[in-house]
Amino acid sequence: MTRSQFITAVKYLTLLFVAVPMPVHSVMYQIVFDPAKFMIPCKDTKNDINEFFDLTKLNISLASESTMKVTGTLAAYEDYGADTPLSVHQSAKQKVRGRWVDTPYRSVIKDLCADYFKPGMWWYENVTKYFVGEERQCPPKKGLPLPLNTTVELVLNIPLRLPPGEYISHTIMKHTFKEACFECYVDLSEAK
Repeated sequence: MTRSQFITAVKYLTLLFVAVPMPVHSVMYQIVFDPAKFMIPCKDTKNDINEFFDLTKLNISLASESTMKVTGTLAAYEDYGADTPLSVHQSAKQKVRGRWVDTPYRSVIKDLCADYFKPGMWWYENVTKYFVGEERQCPPKKGLPLPLNTTVELVLNIPLRLPPGEYISHTIMKHTFKEACFECYVDLSEAK
């Protein structure tokens, strides 16, 4: 197959997937987590999220079986400057037969500040829409306490089918040459 034939084949396949409507069935999932295994430092890096933010005054707890309560404050340890983007890279692994296996679920946010106050983003709906005055600066100002008092739903309507089981969310934050990482362990099951 020549390069030209390959490109033509890819175009036709792309057209097929775009033109043919595929049914998407949303599924309600229940997320169960242990606050002690939420936002913990990654095992494979020396820098944890505390390299970026002071989380010592942040409290994460279960408000009910279906909600998580986040209260307290967090503060940036340094001024990062608006000229260099703060990026966030997330990936998920599932525990299969005792081993953590990569899943296709990953995302990259190249410039968090570009979407920090954008309606529809999960952090906006749960956190940043409540910020006022100096709190609305991104990246956050060094030492400024950012207040958190929010309830996050743990029953989610997800538009794809996921196998039930244990998952780990691996998140890396990057700014210039600095990098920090944290992980969240959860159990996922279909909600009843």
